[in-house]
Amino acid sequence: LQETGWRIAKETLNVYEMCLRQATGKRPPADSPFKFSSEEDENRKASLTREAETICGLAKMFLNDPFYHTYNYDFRYRLYVMTAYLHEQSSDNAKGLLLFDQGVPFGDQGLYWFKIHMSNVWGHDKDTKEGRAQFTSDHVSEWIEYAKSPLINRGWMKADAPFSFLTCCFELKKLRDWIIAGNSIESFVSHVPCYIDGSTNGTQHLTAMSKDESIAHLVNLVPTALPGDLYMYIAGHAWASIREAYEATPQ
Repeated sequence: LQETGWRIAKETLNVYEMCLRQATGKRPPADSPFKFSSEEDENRKASLTREAETICGLAKMFLNDPFYHTYNYDFRYRLYVMTAYLHEQSSDNAKGLLLFDQGVPFGDQGLYWFKIHMSNVWGHDKDTKEGRAQFTSDHVSEWIEYAKSPLINRGWMKADAPFSFLTCCFELKKLRDWIIAGNSIESFVSHVPCYIDGSTNGTQHLTAMSKDESIAHLVNLVPTALPGDLYMYIAGHAWASIREAYEATPQ
């Protein structure tokens, strides 16, 4: 990991900087990709604004050079980046600005996983892998338009991870131009990281150690058509208990 070089997504940073200037101006627009724009608590809003500004400043420092991180294990052997703010474990403000310094050709499976990643960062992440890939295919033309004029066509801001999504939109446009020029999809060199996360890791490990088959499908330890979601499973039972108590309570 410490030998992995990173670079800044310049096109996304240009949009980031403009949106930040708009969102912190005297007349901020109604839509914004930054969480601080909709935050009502003043202290938290100030903290989120400082984070967004710091990430922008750091990204501009490394705009033309690759950079690297050091990492640390905690007592559970989980890896953490030692760098502050601008790293792949940070918020979408940072993750959306990051590319791998060394790109890799798509090959046979690259486009498939890129489509899944793009669907995930948009927010369509509860579908099958094939369903998520198809979701991206169904919106290619619309999403390429975001890359053409992101400050005018601002629909990308509705994504769950707007800057990560916008970086994918730019990549999607580059891929289309690459294909139009007569090149193969497999030879397209991509620098976009496609994130694959665990599923409620603590419970996942406990389930694996205890071989609890009743929970395994909820933490994705066995094959299922749709991804398991332990949080929603617990939430459903919690709401059922609340509903039962509510119905039994006099006015």
